[in-house]
Amino acid sequence: MLLQQHFHKEKKMKYIKVINELNHIFPYSDRQFRRDNANVSFPSTISDEIKASYQVYPVIEEPSPVYNEATQRIVRQQPQIVNNQWFIKWSIVDKTEEEKIQYREDQIRKVKAEAKRRIISIVPEWKQRNMIAHRLELLLIGKDAWTQEQRDENLALELIWETVKMIRVKSDALEAINPIPEDFADDRHWV
Repeated sequence: MLLQQHFHKEKKMKYIKVINELNHIFPYSDRQFRRDNANVSFPSTISDEIKASYQVYPVIEEPSPVYNEATQRIVRQQPQIVNNQWFIKWSIVDKTEEEKIQYREDQIRKVKAEAKRRIISIVPEWKQRNMIAHRLELLLIGKDAWTQEQRDENLALELIWETVKMIRVKSDALEAINPIPEDFADDRHWV
């Protein structure tokens, strides 16, 4: 089963401005706070205590839950107050069939992009074109008329092309898996 755990990077604290019991502004930034109170001189860093005197409170965002990214998505709920502290919780909802299809198509595109990245790292597109042109020149000469140097060149071209074909085979195999492994870019899937 494909499970995803998202951890939020350390970010600035989020705040909520309470207008009344039913109305609030979220998210509410320091910039908004200063703009809304333009006639007040605040220190460069405004403490939570000062903000609280203006009905502005910090909001704790709980870590997002573990979920199956192929079939589910998480939805951030509206801030809620619990024991005089504002929290944001998450809920897990099932994806629609369209969302599941879109997710699968996105994963297939990512696998194809990884295959292309790997191929280009071995033989850039300009070199691929040169290889094809050179191979055509060799074929026009005919195998029986090749010099040893030309046989060696042909063998080198074939070895590179076999590597490219193997990457394509691995890409096709990954694309056929449902769900595609989240770690599809790991080298173990490509050897």
